Parts: sequence; structure tokens; C-alpha cells
Amino acid sequence: MSAVVRKIVEEMTEVVPPGQARLDYRSREHLHRLTTLLVDADATAEAEYERYLAIADRGLDTAPVHDRLVAAYGGQRVLVTGGTGCIGSVLSRELLAFEPAEVFCIYTTHDDFVPVPGVVYVDVDIRDEAAVRDVVGRMRPDVVFHCAAQRSPGLAEREVARTLQANVVGTRNVLRAARDVDVRRFVHASTGKAMRYYTTDVYAASKKVAEWLVADYGAEGRATGMARFTHVVDNAVVLENVENALARPDGVIRVHDPDLEFYAQSARESAQLLLLAGLDAATDRPHGLAIRSLGEPARLLDVVVGKIKASPRGDEAAIYLSGYDKGYERGNPPGLYDPENATELSPLVNAIEAATAVPHDAADNVDRFEIALPPSGGDVDALVDAIDHACAVGDPLDASAELARAAKQVADAMFHRCPDPLFTRIHAMAARADVALPTTRRPAA
Repeated sequence: MSAVVRKIVEEMTEVVPPGQARLDYRSREHLHRLTTLLVDADATAEAEYERYLAIADRGLDTAPVHDRLVAAYGGQRVLVTGGTGCIGSVLSRELLAFEPAEVFCIYTTHDDFVPVPGVVYVDVDIRDEAAVRDVVGRMRPDVVFHCAAQRSPGLAEREVARTLQANVVGTRNVLRAARDVDVRRFVHASTGKAMRYYTTDVYAASKKVAEWLVADYGAEGRATGMARFTHVVDNAVVLENVENALARPDGVIRVHDPDLEFYAQSARESAQLLLLAGLDAATDRPHGLAIRSLGEPARLLDVVVGKIKASPRGDEAAIYLSGYDKGYERGNPPGLYDPENATELSPLVNAIEAATAVPHDAADNVDRFEIALPPSGGDVDALVDAIDHACAVGDPLDASAELARAAKQVADAMFHRCPDPLFTRIHAMAARADVALPTTRRPAA
């Protein structure tokens, strides 16, 4: 960040301090004036924006495992939940290249749905357990890719019940339907946010509980796999937020942190990672896959300014440096990474999982690791029942409280599996930063 840009950013935070839910007319005008100066001064924004968009063209090299992918999916009946979403659509196209017997997608209707030729679509909401079990019972898939989810962290905080019913209860509904027809292979699309030991952010915690549900399914001796994604450029929330802001009369674009950098990947990389996770689906301990090297992180402020420059309504923009809204955590908590090996692994793998991580045996730039969650013994089902009940009665505070209780038990389960020396090291790193981890439970002997 140049000195001129830094000075403008500092003035933005002085004129309109972070943390305000609403801005008055005078504040918006101040920010509009400063945003105009920022757009003119930021000489790196256009190049950074183009570099960010170019990530959408990246893909993994799956050529070495092409024959194995054909053997895994050729002639199979494959179900993709959320199949009309960004990743689900790309996954459907990728699957067709391996000549499956049929590809089904279950989805809920949305305006920008573009069907993939050769794919069968059924409009089903995964929150409706009876409908999901009925449709899956008639499809009888051999393989399930579970991609359906509410993916926006900010929206998750505003629509708690809808998010939990989709990401937690919906995942259990799909798993139960898969169990009914004895699905051979179940692959779950997860998120890098699920690597955290504990969080009460609705989106991240919901995906963490979903991982435990899938881990329980795998503990029954069923082949399971997971893929963790970070920010996907093709359906970028950050670009969507800018577009939505510029469509409003005030044009205010909320940016959490002007110094924030974030990793990104493409929808194609994500779909290919899911295919590899299905290829490796194991019946011993559930495992996950993540891309090892995601390239240089994107600079949020530059991406936003670049998008503004590219927009026909960019001259109406007003950037507000809002601070971290609920649903977005600042940085990574101490102890999430182990200094002994963090630089060699995907940034989507935590210190407990890193102890089991190995390079994928046939796919370059992919790490394979065990999901650090032991079988719950039915505990996770009871937790989901409580979440489901709170959502059904329409109490978002109660639903959030039940989610926090579930997240705490997930953290306890992770640390229960953690080797003693690592457990001590993680807690020491947290203590030095004056951060309390959610558990002091000693690991099993």
C-alpha cells in the first residue's frame, strides 16, 4: 500500500469510524469523496483485480489419475446436491467426461439456473427430509457429492435458522437418505473455516458440525471423503457485495479491513478436488483434501477498488472501512497452525490434522489429511436434534446457543484425539497470546 493510499485510508477511518450499522448522508458524502481519491491513487488495484479474476482459470492436474477417475465414476449413478450452484455445475460437467450411467442434481430454484445438458434435475429442498429420502430412494445413486449449503457468512448471521437447517439439518437429511440406499461413496464439500477448533460464527460452526456428521457416517464403515475450499472466485461474495452496493442509491461498500489478504481458488479446482476426494473415499477414518499452494493471497482493498474501476457505476461508490462484521473473524487464532510444519501444508489444515497430512499420492499440489473427529457415539445426532428444534420454533437466539453448544463439543472431540505434546504446544501458543481455547480436556492416553 503506497503512502498516499495509506493516508486516504487513515482519513476514511477517522472521518467515519468502524462499527456503525448505518451511515447518515454526511458520512456517505465524506466517504464518496475519499473513495474517489482512493480510486485515483491506487495504482496497483487494476493489476491485482485482474490477477484475482485470473484465478478462475486455474485447474488441478488430474491427468495422472484419469484412468482411476474413469474407473471410479464410469457407469455409476451420481447425485450432486446443490447441483445448480457454481461448484455443483462445474462438477456436473467434469463428471460427464467420465461417462457415468447418470448424473442427477437436486436443487432449489433460483433465477440464474443454467442446466448442464445430460444432467437430470429435480427441485428438492434438502431441508425437507421426507422429500430428500423419497427422491434419493428413487434415484438410488452409487455416489453422492454433497455441495448444497448456504455459503455467505454475513447472511448466515442474519438468517440463522435458514442457514442451520440447510448446512446442518440438511446435511443430516442427505446422509440419512444415502444410508437408506447404501450409497457406496459420499463426498462432502466443506470450507477452510471448518479447520478452526472452535467458533460461534454461524456459517463456520455449521460447516464444522456438518463435518462431524459426515465423520460419523464414515465411522459406520462407509466410504467418505471431504474437500475443503477457501474463497472461490467464480462465485465471490466480495464481488457480489460490491455489485449489490453499487445497485443501491447510497453505493456504500463495506470493507472489513484495508490490510486484509485472503487465499482464493477456482470453481474448477474445487470440483476437481471433490472428484479426487471421491476417488480416495475411505472406510477407515474420514479424510479431507485441500490445495497445498493457493498462490499469493489477494489483497481485499485492491480487489474492491479494481472492481469499482471496472464498473459503469463506480463513480458512485463509497467505501466504508467497517471493521469485522459478525460472521467474519479477524485473522487466525493462536495455535491453529503448528510452526513445525505449517509452511509445508495447505493453509486449510489445522495443527491437529497436520500431524496426519501427506501429499496426495497421484495429484500434485494436494494434501490429504485425517479429519480430527472421532466417532460421536450418537452425540452429534442429539446436538442436531436440538438445533433443528430451535430452528423449527423460530428462535434464532436459541438456535445460536444450541450451535455454540455443538461447536464446543466438536472442539472437545478434536482435542480428545490430539496427541499430548501437540495439545500442550497448542495451549501454550494460545496462552502466550492471552487467548483462551474452549477446552482444557486432556487427550486420551
